[in-house]
Amino acid sequence: MCPIKFPPIPAETAQTVGTVFGQANLMLAVADQSQHLFSDLKLGRYSNSPETAMRWFFRPALTTIFQFIEDLPDRRAAEATRTRMEWKYALRLPLNHPGLDHALLCEFRRRLLLDAESREGFQEMLTRLHAAGLWGGKRVSPWVADHVLATVCDLSRVELAVLRMYQVLDVMTTRKPEWLHKFALLGWYGRYSKRLTQPMSSSPQEQAELVKEIGSDLFFLLEAVGQGEMSDLTLSPEIQSLQQVWSQNFELQAGQVSWRQQGCFSCI
Repeated sequence: MCPIKFPPIPAETAQTVGTVFGQANLMLAVADQSQHLFSDLKLGRYSNSPETAMRWFFRPALTTIFQFIEDLPDRRAAEATRTRMEWKYALRLPLNHPGLDHALLCEFRRRLLLDAESREGFQEMLTRLHAAGLWGGKRVSPWVADHVLATVCDLSRVELAVLRMYQVLDVMTTRKPEWLHKFALLGWYGRYSKRLTQPMSSSPQEQAELVKEIGSDLFFLLEAVGQGEMSDLTLSPEIQSLQQVWSQNFELQAGQVSWRQQGCFSCI
């Protein structure tokens, strides 16, 4: 197998990032060592050409690793590929590149679940990064692909539930303000008064509690919408999207809300 040749970092990106960050940056270090660390990885169908390997494996793989390190869900990670110069440097993107689509990240995880050879390649990336000390302070040793994928997937599922709840409450502020004023639970104002902007904890215990809270909120609101004075909202696109998030991600058993399935199974 011929070594994979990484494309050069665009000159403008390299010059700008070098001026701003110097070399004391994780993303820069990963990018500068990528050829040495990853050129001989076995990527199966993604080894056909450097362009294929970069577009469909290395860029989403590195983005997945970075979002794992920073506890970022898919939409926040995609935004980072658009706005953060050091991410563009690591992904070998020009400064004016619009960034990756957040849907590509979920699709990448899905493909890894279905393709053992690609998943092995991703695991080898994690192993080499950890061995090289490029682990960004994330104290998980060794890095295990299934854990990394499940962590960022769960972060993204929480983000999506919060986003859909935010959209429904925004509609209800206009169409059902009396109901909202009377029945909205106290926690809603803290969780849904604005879009999620802070990093979310990847602690299993804290995530389980958050999942329980958000899932319970969705269940309560959807139950209320199905009743008399709220039934006119059932066909609204916001409620339909919220119902889809609930049915695909949550379940209620013995009065307790939890994930319907764990981790990246939701991507399939």
